[in-house]
Amino acid sequence: MEPSIRTKQSWEERLLEFEAADSLASGDSVASIVGITVWEGTTDKSATMVSGAPSLTGNKAYARIIAGEDGHSYWVRVRLLTVNGDKIEDDLRLLVRNIGG
Repeated sequence: MEPSIRTKQSWEERLLEFEAADSLASGDSVASIVGITVWEGTTDKSATMVSGAPSLTGNKAYARIIAGEDGHSYWVRVRLLTVNGDKIEDDLRLLVRNIGG
């Protein structure tokens, strides 16, 4: 998985997709999601920004990200376990920017 940046408005609820195929060894696949969390600095915001349970389809993990404060930046962290026992972790930068009135 490659780090990337996403932008959403505070009202939006977005289903984020994390594609793990590029991080897997040949023949390996994702076995489970350890967790998908949202951080603002050292503060865990998952309770108010992750809606429902993350899901896994093939080598893609999904999480519904909600809320956030306008002008704030967050890190969305995904942790996965593979069939071969590898642990994969990646972070996505999430910017919350309201546009207009």
